[in-house]
Amino acid sequence: MKEHPDKLKQLAMNVNGKVFKYPGVFDFMGAVARKSLKVMPRSIVYSRFNAWGKKRDLPEIPESSFKDWYKKNRKKNG
Repeated sequence: MKEHPDKLKQLAMNVNGKVFKYPGVFDFMGAVARKSLKVMPRSIVYSRFNAWGKKRDLPEIPESSFKDWYKKNRKKNG
């Protein structure tokens, strides 16, 4: 069953809204993405479901989130 692109976009936006609503879920999903993107085959990362990736490569995946980096470095700098 092929859905209309607008329905897929709407579903993605609804899921994103729920993830952004809960900071713990957002942090967890970020950690999962950082771990899984490092080991996932390119064919999966750039599958037909990744419309953004059709013309772009993902940047290098960081070891930790900006939030974790900030917490660690904020203590050092005051």
